[in-house]
Amino acid sequence: MKKVINWLSNNLDKVTHFAVSIVLTIVIGAIFFHTSVGLPILNAATAGALAALALGFIKEVVDFMRGGKFDAKDIVADFIGSAVGLAILCLI
Repeated sequence: MKKVINWLSNNLDKVTHFAVSIVLTIVIGAIFFHTSVGLPILNAATAGALAALALGFIKEVVDFMRGGKFDAKDIVADFIGSAVGLAILCLI
């Protein structure tokens, strides 16, 4: 358990990307599902996941343009979070 806590504290940025991507995917997917006429939940969830990924990518580009580094691991965390959000949205 101590190793997990150490990893989480050292990678808090990745955990944040993961969690925010889950939430964005679910919220945006639910909005698409409830505001679109006849859009199946899988399509709405996919649109939510793609939107969350796009926002994560834009965030990394902005970080890079401000003199930071473009972190591909953040994009991976966004991708995994979006996939989990998509699965959750399709299951509820």
